[in-house]
Amino acid sequence: MKKILAIVLMLVLVLSLAACGKGEDAGTDNGGKETEEVKEEMKGEVNTWGKISVFVPEGFTFGQGSITGVDDTDETQCYLKGGDQYDMYHYFWIVVTEEESAKSNVDMTKSVNEAEDITIKADNEWTGCHYVYSTAFNGDLDCGMVYRVIDGAAYQVSFCGYATDSAEMTAVLNSIAAAK
Repeated sequence: MKKILAIVLMLVLVLSLAACGKGEDAGTDNGGKETEEVKEEMKGEVNTWGKISVFVPEGFTFGQGSITGVDDTDETQCYLKGGDQYDMYHYFWIVVTEEESAKSNVDMTKSVNEAEDITIKADNEWTGCHYVYSTAFNGDLDCGMVYRVIDGAAYQVSFCGYATDSAEMTAVLNSIAAAK
């Protein structure tokens, strides 16, 4: 029952972030810098929760379980929130799932938000979609969902408020690993 509720809430979250039109090209340039250079420039620490190990940039809040607050004991999910505690538009939500489920979630996000296909490349390759979400308070925000397979499991990352070529995006995506 908890999984069904979590899936329903995830769908509600995705639908609530429906974009108001197609976004611009997301780009994947990191200014020619290697991931280690980016991580060295950013301060932060690596946190591990359940099946996920991830770099948390300084100023971000690390949360265990679902970003929706439904289940903070779910070891297949965690999130990073940027901004203050009330900012719901700057985040990375990481979910460990089956590859087919990740593909399906990307396809649903793409169709709901009129999103464009993207591939983010740096130390590794993430596949998914990107769209621009417009808010009255924050203006146009880069949002989307990407995934990649690590040690046989799909690591799916929903994001909002960070350009695909930003230092935060690069540091977070390239740090995600299966927890040992």
